[in-house]
Amino acid sequence: MIKKLSIFLLLELLSISILTGCRTAEHDTDPSFKNFDVEYTINDDGTYTCSDHTYKHKVEVSGIEGELPVTFVVLTNNTDLTFEEVSYSLKRADITTDVPEFIILGWYDET
Repeated sequence: MIKKLSIFLLLELLSISILTGCRTAEHDTDPSFKNFDVEYTINDDGTYTCSDHTYKHKVEVSGIEGELPVTFVVLTNNTDLTFEEVSYSLKRADITTDVPEFIILGWYDET
C-alpha cells in the first residue's frame, strides 16, 4: 500500500508542477517532510506567491490516506480547506487553466 501511495504521489508531483508552473526549490529541512519542490515567495505582507498567484495562508490539513496518517502543507486563500478536498484533488485528473484554489507544497508522512 505504501509503495502504491508513493508512486501515486510522485506522479501527482509531476502533474502539479506542470499544471501550476511553479519552479523547484527547497521547502523544508524536516526529514519527515516529503517535498513537492514547489517554489513560492513569502511576501512582505505575509502572503505567499506561486506562479504569479497570491495566497493568504499556508496551512496544514491532516487525515488518513489509505491506512496512513498524512498531513498536507498547502498554500490557499480558503481557511476552511479540508483534508478530503486536498486528498481528492490528488486523485482526480482535471487539467485546467483556472487559478488553483490551493497549491500542495508537500506532506508529512506520519508513519
